[in-house]
Amino acid sequence: MFKGDLSGYNWTLVNDKLRFSTNLLKVLYLTNGTKRIVSAVNGMPHFSDDDGITWIKSTGVVPTADGWELYDSEVTSDGKIFFLGRKDYNSSIRVYCSFDFGKSFKNLKLFTTSDVRNVSLGFNAKNDNVYVIEQINTDKSNLYKFNAVTKILDVKTSNQSIGFGQDGRANLQVASTGDTTNLFVVNNEQQLFISKDEGKSWKLRSTLPTRPWEVSIYVSPSDPRNILYGEVNAYRSNNGGGNWLKVSEWWEYYGDINNKMHADMMTFKEFKDPSGKPFILTGNHGGIYFSEDYGKTHSNLGLSGLNVSQYYDVKSMPGNPSRVFAGSQDQGQQRGLIEGEETAELFQNVSGDYGHITFTKNGKSLWSVYPGGLIGFYSAPLSQTNPIAGYEIVSSNETVWIPPIISGPDPSKDIILAAGGSTTKTSNGSYIIQLEYKNNDIEATQLPFNFATSGGQISALAINPIDKNKWYVATTNGVFYTSIDGGQQFNKTQSLLSESHYLYGSCILPSAITPDLVYLSGNGYSNKPVYKSVDGGKNFVEMSEGLPKTTVFKIVANEDESLLYAATEAGPYVYIATKGQWYDLSGSITPNQTYWSVEYIPQTKTARFGTYGRGIWDFDFKEISTGTTAPVAETDIVTVFPNPAADFIVIKGLDGYTANNVTIYDIQHKICLRSTLILGKTLDISQLLPGQYIVEVSINQKMITKKLVVL
Repeated sequence: MFKGDLSGYNWTLVNDKLRFSTNLLKVLYLTNGTKRIVSAVNGMPHFSDDDGITWIKSTGVVPTADGWELYDSEVTSDGKIFFLGRKDYNSSIRVYCSFDFGKSFKNLKLFTTSDVRNVSLGFNAKNDNVYVIEQINTDKSNLYKFNAVTKILDVKTSNQSIGFGQDGRANLQVASTGDTTNLFVVNNEQQLFISKDEGKSWKLRSTLPTRPWEVSIYVSPSDPRNILYGEVNAYRSNNGGGNWLKVSEWWEYYGDINNKMHADMMTFKEFKDPSGKPFILTGNHGGIYFSEDYGKTHSNLGLSGLNVSQYYDVKSMPGNPSRVFAGSQDQGQQRGLIEGEETAELFQNVSGDYGHITFTKNGKSLWSVYPGGLIGFYSAPLSQTNPIAGYEIVSSNETVWIPPIISGPDPSKDIILAAGGSTTKTSNGSYIIQLEYKNNDIEATQLPFNFATSGGQISALAINPIDKNKWYVATTNGVFYTSIDGGQQFNKTQSLLSESHYLYGSCILPSAITPDLVYLSGNGYSNKPVYKSVDGGKNFVEMSEGLPKTTVFKIVANEDESLLYAATEAGPYVYIATKGQWYDLSGSITPNQTYWSVEYIPQTKTARFGTYGRGIWDFDFKEISTGTTAPVAETDIVTVFPNPAADFIVIKGLDGYTANNVTIYDIQHKICLRSTLILGKTLDISQLLPGQYIVEVSINQKMITKKLVVL
């Protein structure tokens, strides 16, 4: 969570120790003048009265293990907060409302549908009226209106002839012109309908030139003649939806990043400045934009200090680890220089979504992947802005959105191996595609084995660094294959292993020291996140002790393989071979975020992690900052879980260690709790207020500190 002003130059971090859910963020003022922020932490509503530093869980919402899916919310002028959500994918949608500024919520209605495309929330800012539309079939809907006296949702109209179609999504906008309340909806045929009698009748206003995304239409509360809608581009109308103009083409952004809109619209919202003048903020995949003329012109507020690039992969140049390249979600391929302790800036080299990065020709050349299998080649990546050659893998079933690539068996050649697809449009298989840059072009060779026979597609591939004839492949459905003839033929060895992440695949790490040692990581929610084989991939055993249920996107090893580093959806982890266990590497300053990539840099003994929203973080093997500087081996003596926690924690120590006591300090280093400690037993922390704390454990005459977040 960040805050800033309308200049776009004064962004500051509010909180990155918690994971905030989208679609619920409200700022309001209590009757005593206190500013309150209401949002959702891990899918559960919370509120903060200290500008977002500490958060208190709201009451009244049915608790769930993984948090709610919230997808629509509104706040009235007197502080009532409404949201739509469901406990999980198969649960029915509910309407919740808070009557005490987010401190507690009440369930107003439980619908019979679990399909989020069937229910939408509408709000009239002129008179604080709240509406809900429920699609009951493809061309029929019910309309509800909140009764401020009875505090229930009244049925306004039922079984009315308005719907959103089989593939449409319920949407509802409400705005007043004079004394008339106007309701707006768009169906799956891109038709805009308006009702002036609260849903009793509807009139076709126009057909939108393109189909809106989930953001749908947004009607200006201050002037309903002005309407916006979004997909890749934004469109606007200044005559109440009668006709439409494209705000700008997405590609115009790259010629004028200050004033032209980036692609992929996510949200529109109108606010007022201190003088009462309305302005609109637009959120898209490029940041946040300001408009004071109802979307006709824009200024980009996200160009400075808003360090939120979502990195899929981060790779340092071999032999020169200060030169760094990154592939990101919609912020393109980036490059930059990381030196010293200061925060470095990376600059966009080429736009779009970019993922896997690999080097060839002994680290001089670079290859990167665009979604769908478009691969670019750079012969001089430090100076070339755009790839000098490209190749697109043909795939009719792109289960892995950004296909994995690895360097070929000969590091001196410009050859990579890519997860297919195929080289022909007539094939529906999943093959390894060898790509070689020569004669100023890329030549493709399809290897013979079709991995689609497993029922999945290639999600990871690797070559044994000791014996280059031994190749390994994992598929999206958790099947493992081995080859002993350089990838010509493969044998299926084991199934029901880690499956892949749908966007990015999984990871295979062969040992560079032990010939037949192979690690596999991936989606650990149905199976385990990490497995190990000691017989060259024929048989695997799980090695997930210390890891939560999570996806492990990438694993790498240090020089002697005594440590494995893992980039996971739950954060950064390290595996200590002598202990046979994974340990959380999160420190007092590291963000609570998804860590998508990791690489080990032997020159500096550093694990370099790429996060999905909070930049690049280097973990120095020599020490870790936890309020005091302690050797990493000492820090890993103690594990505190769950973390974040609400009512209790368990402190676990390594075998052979005994603890004397535990002291918990707040961020001002004030003692909040002190207790005699029994390792492995629960410690009641229910009296602690939500916020950040330091847990200090006296163990074997050592003082070990760990970070704790209390919800």
